Amino acid sequence: MIKLLQLITLSELGGAQMVLYHLVSGLERGKYDITVACAPGGDLVARLRALDGVRVVEIPALKREIAPVSDLTAFLTLYRLMRRERFGIVHCHSSKAGILGRLAARAAGVPGIIFTVHGWGINDYQSRGKRLLFTAAERLAGRLSSRVVCVSRADLEKGRREKLAPPEKLALIYNGVPAPGAGGKPESADLLAPRKDSDVDSGTCRTGMDGCFDGTAGEVDRHTQHLAISSGMADGSVTNGPARAFRVPAVEKAGIEHCCLPGKGGQQAVDTMVRRDVTGTCRFGGNNTCLRRELGLHDGHLLVGMVCRLRAPKEPLFFLAAVRALLNGAPDGRPSIGAGRAAAAAVPLEGGEPWACRLRFVLIGDGPLRPACEEYIKKHGLEGRVFLTGTRADAAALMAGLDVFVLFSRWEGLPLTVIEAMQAGRPVVASAVGGVPELVQPGVTGYLVPSGDLPAAVERLSALLADGALRRNMGEAGRRLAAERFSVARMVGEYDALYRAVLEKRNELAQ
Repeated sequence: MIKLLQLITLSELGGAQMVLYHLVSGLERGKYDITVACAPGGDLVARLRALDGVRVVEIPALKREIAPVSDLTAFLTLYRLMRRERFGIVHCHSSKAGILGRLAARAAGVPGIIFTVHGWGINDYQSRGKRLLFTAAERLAGRLSSRVVCVSRADLEKGRREKLAPPEKLALIYNGVPAPGAGGKPESADLLAPRKDSDVDSGTCRTGMDGCFDGTAGEVDRHTQHLAISSGMADGSVTNGPARAFRVPAVEKAGIEHCCLPGKGGQQAVDTMVRRDVTGTCRFGGNNTCLRRELGLHDGHLLVGMVCRLRAPKEPLFFLAAVRALLNGAPDGRPSIGAGRAAAAAVPLEGGEPWACRLRFVLIGDGPLRPACEEYIKKHGLEGRVFLTGTRADAAALMAGLDVFVLFSRWEGLPLTVIEAMQAGRPVVASAVGGVPELVQPGVTGYLVPSGDLPAAVERLSALLADGALRRNMGEAGRRLAAERFSVARMVGEYDALYRAVLEKRNELAQ
């Protein structure tokens, strides 16, 4: 069995954290003894602790910012952990953990040292001094690595071009995301794990679930927990539990059509039903109207959404600027930028509303830029048009409620949210940075725009919003591409092969 340490800086959920989570979830427990080390306090910690056979070590000194005292403390903590546990592989994610973890692993004599680059931490937005410092640190850590894995060809080429690691140590493994409805994945909240249970009838099930949803069974935070029927309670009583523990009795239909889940942040409307699949297993799931009903929208609305942490390198304020430009059109309410207006003019009006009046926008995520986003919305009168949901554990499942997904960034690795949007059959408009052009095929699955180019972003959004057939065709093309190239099974298999190849080579050199 291989003793494996996965190390990442922050435990708040983001793309790198979800890659680590999917990887840890997919590795065979009989082959790997898995430990994860990270900063405390984030949702990643709770998700990992819900997995069987995964040990979590929280390191308070791990911080994203440069902090010499904390960095030294984190290095010494990691060194002692690695010496004590004698890991066969240390796999680091994110820049700070990548530097400190690789230095500590080499000092502790770890045989296999791997770093995954989720976008190089060196970019043109930094000062010259900071770029030189980070480049020197990456080059040193690169020489100490057994392999440096890039998640996009763009990052692979950058690593070679700027000599951030020896060429023979660079590798490419694309990120993967679970197939929609994959059981046991907390983020896939629209279709949770099934359970066969013939001793609970549909009436009992309905009674229990009605109690759950009308609030009599107790209220929970709708963003972090799901109310569930306990797998051990045949009387249908209700208990609180994480998504992976959610089970539904094997009945034809529980009779629950539409109800509200109470909790912090207001009433969340959800569509639910229990259905039996071909194996006789029943599933409790939702549909793509969940997000729209939660926001108080009807089918005639066009919903554009961006899912991200509200901090650099993501650009939520650029998204809001694009929203403002779309809405500040001609007196008839239609966008006034270029061909977007002409295309919009052909769109039939619904309920007497001009095209632009049907537009709504949502930012799903949280972070230090949220106050600035709230201020922008208030300053420019966008209340009622733009919604901020905060962090959502079911963000991937909510993609199905969008008409168009956008991701505006300064730089990227290979963003999972774009893959999730494609899986959900949604067209994408995104900044042409990092590995994004390896995901979005212009004119086929969506559109790419230069980072910071507001007229281009508005033009592409206008074209998509004005043409329902174009949205559907691009969405279906994206769904096919995501299924073919970006599965979790493929990603886990490639990392498993890499781990074994690294240890085999080390053993050969030791002989």
